[in-house]
Amino acid sequence: MLMYQNGNERAFKVLYERHSSKVYGYVRSKIKSTERTNDIFQEIFVKIHRSKHLYNQSLPFLPWLFTVSRNAIVDHVRQSKHEQSHVEFEDHF
Repeated sequence: MLMYQNGNERAFKVLYERHSSKVYGYVRSKIKSTERTNDIFQEIFVKIHRSKHLYNQSLPFLPWLFTVSRNAIVDHVRQSKHEQSHVEFEDHF
């Protein structure tokens, strides 16, 4: 991750290749829909890219990656519940 923070774009590819299957499996274990799993999975790696400057190099990368993953799942569940309640509210009228 340090190499990626310092501008080495190839390092992101290495991180992705090394950890993507673990992240996908984690998201898939929490989200039933394959389509939503794929959306969240993509979002996670976009967030990693956008927040690479926030990574604290004194901490291990994998726990940070899974914290980002967990937060993306929580955000998605909250958004889904909000959209569902909004739809239910509209249906009453």
